[in-house]
Amino acid sequence: MSQAPVSNRASRDLLPENSTQALEISQFAYEASIAWGNASNLQPELEKIPGADEDILGIKLPEFSSSNDDVPRNDTSYYLSIPDGNCHLPRIFECTKSKYTHDDVCDELSESHLSSMSSEEAKYLKNTMQTFINQLSGGYVPLHSSR
Repeated sequence: MSQAPVSNRASRDLLPENSTQALEISQFAYEASIAWGNASNLQPELEKIPGADEDILGIKLPEFSSSNDDVPRNDTSYYLSIPDGNCHLPRIFECTKSKYTHDDVCDELSESHLSSMSSEEAKYLKNTMQTFINQLSGGYVPLHSSR
């Protein structure tokens, strides 16, 4: 008797009905995490994701200017937590500058948030992850500082 994998069942239960966008973004995050693992000889050290509620290590995704200027906000950046082994899926954090300290403050993006992002924001986030995957495949890893 064949059973659906737990991850597929859980995804159906947790995601809103119109979740194609969230699934696409999650797939890009997974592919970026795999690319990071495959490029182990290129890896700079993981850094603490600034302003996250927990001590979570990850990488800052590259920022780029799109030809359509569909960047969500100039002060927005994204971090991707990198699973240690296969114990969890990568998590995506959206970071903005604090108006008081000028430090990044990051919040984890929930599946419902990913589903409700504007198409421009979702496209930018997917393009950011694709850029990162391409950079890793080409042998380049951008180094970032959390300061």
